[in-house]
Amino acid sequence: MSALALDTELDRPQAAAPRDITQVNAALRAGGEAAIVAAAHAVAPVVAAHADRYDRAGTYPVDSFAALWAAGLTSLSLPAELGGVGASFTATAHAIQIIAAADGSTAFVLKAHLSSLRDGARNWPEGPRAEFLKSVLTGPAHRSGARSDKKGGSPARGGVPGCTARLITLADGKQAWKVNGHK
Repeated sequence: MSALALDTELDRPQAAAPRDITQVNAALRAGGEAAIVAAAHAVAPVVAAHADRYDRAGTYPVDSFAALWAAGLTSLSLPAELGGVGASFTATAHAIQIIAAADGSTAFVLKAHLSSLRDGARNWPEGPRAEFLKSVLTGPAHRSGARSDKKGGSPARGGVPGCTARLITLADGKQAWKVNGHK
């Protein structure tokens, strides 16, 4: 896996209009693991088609994550009562395994997102949690934890990350985080 260059201001998927993914999530919930596995198999060719381009460029897999979101796979670990799929660990692992066969790098980022989403959905303060959950359900949004980077190692062991995150105002007046760095 090559270094992952991330600039969310430039690489963020741009949806034509916000769409609520909760109906897709409800269908996956109703269909259980079989529906989740079928969705992963349906998206895997899209992910595979973009894998080489993103890996060679070292950029965030925008098209792959847009496809994963549209299929409900980025909401697997979000509890059902919050609009997510509420999938079991087994079903989630199976979906990640299928995506990993298409592109290991994208599967790794998906796994980090799903782990952080499961924890954040229950443990974040209400204001930031509500805003993030809204973004997850209305458009491709990615949540992950910064654990280490090329320059500073892990903050848990005293490292100082070389990547930065700052709040910016977009052209449409909405605020977003701009993250720059390499993983």
